[in-house]
Amino acid sequence: MIRKAAATDLSRIAEIIVFGKRVAYRSIFHNDLVSFQEIQVNHLIEAYRSNPLLLEQMLVYDDGIIKGVINRKASADSIELCEFYVEPF
Repeated sequence: MIRKAAATDLSRIAEIIVFGKRVAYRSIFHNDLVSFQEIQVNHLIEAYRSNPLLLEQMLVYDDGIIKGVINRKASADSIELCEFYVEPF
């Protein structure tokens, strides 16, 4: 089921996004400092907690366990997908 994200989903959402960014970008930029020190689950959770508007545009795929995240920008006449992450396992 695809549904709107909730604050209670933040730890799982952050895990999926951080893992996805590490896998996607580490081999391109070869920067362990960014991959393993700047991109952190706790930092991302705090960013979403301190700015609840970010969570309002987020959807999750949830079949009992959250397995996907979609960040979007919705307006009256369009929806723009900004990020799409899927748990690889």
